[in-house]
Amino acid sequence: MAKLTFAARCTLIDWVAGDVAGKVPLGVTISGQSVAEQIAMVAHAEQAGADWLILQPPAVGNYDAAEYLRFFGRVMRSTPCPSPSKMRRNTLGAAFPRRISRRCAAKIPISP
Repeated sequence: MAKLTFAARCTLIDWVAGDVAGKVPLGVTISGQSVAEQIAMVAHAEQAGADWLILQPPAVGNYDAAEYLRFFGRVMRSTPCPSPSKMRRNTLGAAFPRRISRRCAAKIPISP
């Protein structure tokens, strides 16, 4: 989805939400290069009926773990939806050690 424009991603979310129509839970992958873009996508996904969100790190740039923590924290605090992040060391090129994961869990409220 990251290669699609913001409008195209919103259209795709709407199509899937319409097809699902509450028959099964709807999970939406959230991508975007900025906190503002991801928060806007979160708002659209919630309006479409998303039950949970999967946050993707920005596709451009290579940041340290603390910056990813701040980025995801700002996005997660914008929504009551459960919203795990996708952190893969081999694609991010940045270490996200267990101690940082624990800090993330302590600082960012986890939705039930």
